[in-house]
Amino acid sequence: MINNGVRNSPTRSYSRYAGYVTEAPPAEGSYVAEGATVLKLAELRTLWAEAQLYVSDLPFLTQTREASVTLPYYPGRILNGRVSFINPTLEASSKIVLARVVIANPQGNYQPGMQVWITLKGKTRRAIAVPTNALIRDSRGTTIWIKNAAGGFEGRMVRIGTANQDYTEITGGLQTGESVVVSGAYLLHSEFVFKKGANPMAGHTM
Repeated sequence: MINNGVRNSPTRSYSRYAGYVTEAPPAEGSYVAEGATVLKLAELRTLWAEAQLYVSDLPFLTQTREASVTLPYYPGRILNGRVSFINPTLEASSKIVLARVVIANPQGNYQPGMQVWITLKGKTRRAIAVPTNALIRDSRGTTIWIKNAAGGFEGRMVRIGTANQDYTEITGGLQTGESVVVSGAYLLHSEFVFKKGANPMAGHTM
C-alpha cells in the first residue's frame, strides 16, 4: 500500500499457537487498532459433535457417557466419543437438549460443519421399536399410523424412548404384533388433515 509517496512494507507477525485460520476480520489495506482481532485460529485435532436429545433420552446418560459417531461422508466408519457437556436448559421451541460429544481428529480428516449421527453406548435390553421415519412429530407429541382390525389405518399417539438414525423405542401406545405404517405415514396423515380439516390427534393425550 502506498500513502503520500511512501511505500509501506508488510509486517510479519508470528502466532504462539498452531491451527487453521478460520477468520481474518480486517480487510486488506485497512488499519488495525491496538488490541483488535487480526486472525482467529482453530485447533482441529479435537472436535465437538453436538447431539440433539429429547428429555426422555436424558435418563440414559446416567448409565453411560460413551458414544459412537458415524459420518455419512465415510460409510462404515465409526468414531469413538464421549459426552463432555449437557446443556442445563431446554430449548423451548423444539423441546430438545443439546449435548456435546468430544471426538479425536488427529489427521484432520473431519471438518467443522459436517453432519453426524451419534449413538450412546449402554446396556442392551429388549424393547418395542419402529423405524424412525414412521414417526410424525408435532407440538402435541408423536403419532404413528397402524393397520386396524377392519383393514384400514388409524393414527395413534405414542410415547417414545431412546432412538438412533434407524429406529426409535416406543414406551407406550403400541403393542407387540401390531402393524405400523412405515412408508407413506406422512401421506396418510396429510390426507386425513386435508379431508377432515383437523389433526387426527386433536384432543388425544399420551
